[in-house]
Amino acid sequence: MTYKDPDYMKKYRKAQKEKLAKYQKIWNEKNTEHRKEYVRKKFNFKPRKTFFDLETHCQFAMNSGIKTSREWKECYQLGLFPDGICCTPQEHFRKPEDKQ
Repeated sequence: MTYKDPDYMKKYRKAQKEKLAKYQKIWNEKNTEHRKEYVRKKFNFKPRKTFFDLETHCQFAMNSGIKTSREWKECYQLGLFPDGICCTPQEHFRKPEDKQ
């Protein structure tokens, strides 16, 4: 389909992107409080500011007999970990160049 104006589709796409961005901004503003409440009410939610270092996590895993990440996650969800042990150490202790 050919348009008389060759830039019609560019203008149309730009308008659609602006509309979507505006909608997303409004949606985020409305749901920010809702998401915060959901996180607070979530079962087993423990806000933590500091974590133990990698060696402590490794030592904890070896002493408790955890061998796989699935076992680690199950134990975390059951609430068996002390404060300061994170749920996903493979992401928390990843090298900075790998985080991108």
